[in-house]
Amino acid sequence: MAAIQLAGLASGFDWKAFTDSVIDLERAPVRRLESEKSKNDAKKSQLTDLGTKLASLRTAMSDLSSPTLSSGRKATFESSSPSWTADVTDSTPVGNYEVQVVSKATASRLTSGAVSSPTAAGSLTINGTDIAITAGQTVASVISAINNSNAGVTAIYSASAASGAGRIVLTNRDTGATAITVSSKDAAGSADPAIATSLGLTSPTTNVTGSPAVFKVNGLDFTSANNTLDSTDHGITGLSVKVDSVGTENITVASSTADLKTKIEAFVSNYNAVADFIDSKTKITTTAGKTTAGPLADNREIQAWLRELRSTAFRAPGSGEVANLSALGIDFSSSSDQITIKDSAMLDAALSDHASDVVNFFNTSSTGLASAFVTKLDSYAGSTGTGGLLNTKIESYGTANTGLDTQIAALDRYLAQRRSQLESGFMAMENAQSKLKQMQTQLTNAFPNK
Repeated sequence: MAAIQLAGLASGFDWKAFTDSVIDLERAPVRRLESEKSKNDAKKSQLTDLGTKLASLRTAMSDLSSPTLSSGRKATFESSSPSWTADVTDSTPVGNYEVQVVSKATASRLTSGAVSSPTAAGSLTINGTDIAITAGQTVASVISAINNSNAGVTAIYSASAASGAGRIVLTNRDTGATAITVSSKDAAGSADPAIATSLGLTSPTTNVTGSPAVFKVNGLDFTSANNTLDSTDHGITGLSVKVDSVGTENITVASSTADLKTKIEAFVSNYNAVADFIDSKTKITTTAGKTTAGPLADNREIQAWLRELRSTAFRAPGSGEVANLSALGIDFSSSSDQITIKDSAMLDAALSDHASDVVNFFNTSSTGLASAFVTKLDSYAGSTGTGGLLNTKIESYGTANTGLDTQIAALDRYLAQRRSQLESGFMAMENAQSKLKQMQTQLTNAFPNK
């Protein structure tokens, strides 16, 4: 069992407390390095938070820089639950359209005569497409080959048709007045009706040619090869109506800028979140003579990013009636780096009267405000807020902390050795003094007082 050692039993000096004081004093450089490491960790955390806010701003600007950004049109039906659907584009003229479907488009259909398996090899030609046929091929296999071909028809087969004999029905996949054509060839590629005849397709029981859709728009007559009535049919730019029944529907096309306004408001909100964060984390304040620096006050590059974004917003080229952000009632605050919608009525008017100019102001490739912002933000923090220059800065603090850890470990080893040396010295002193006291006692006992 190890002996229990108490400091100062022989000397009367509490050298353990003295040693602790010396080591604590000499540990000052370690505390300084640990403080620096803690500051680096705090900066990494703040930069990570900034990355999240930059990513949110990038998302808002990506929405505004998207090629599909709409300047606003919507189509609504007068009836509350229409079975039709309507699509419009930004170029669709605003107005009311009465669409009356007199008859829907139908597809051509051919019903065969009696069917039997082909007895010779060759090819079946439907609508100009050759389909390879083998001798003795089952009718089901022929049907599968037709459906997997580019003939543009759907084939079905019933082995027990009402007439008692099997029948094939071919239906064009596209509607309109295009008849189904059928012929066949022998194995050498020469015209030969044998295969088509065995399949009952040279003497069909029914051969109905499809018809176009017949409809009216505001009283004018039109036709369409299919049941999607688009601008190639009626001439109204961007208006496409998909119908599934005969009847009449009133469709209203109106401006719809709510979505675009929401995206602009998201830009303002997320820009201000970035501006407020950078300002609060980099500013230096003095209160009652005490100066306090923000955790990122020494990151001049971060401050430069905000100035660059502000400059980019000011330099954005105009588009038509939208010369700059001020034309949208948006401007920078005189007391901060925030953007504010100072005149909401002006923004609403620009969206209502010059929506396409607003869209182009933001999303024109490379030069549009939102497009330019996305390019800047990608260089700052990447598309997710975890890349670019920001990630380089975060990694630099991690590298610095790795170096600090190495220094701290070296100092800790030195201090452990230093403590051991001091304790060994004091223990040697204690042993020496203990021996002296023993000798003094022996001498005293050897020469007793008389």
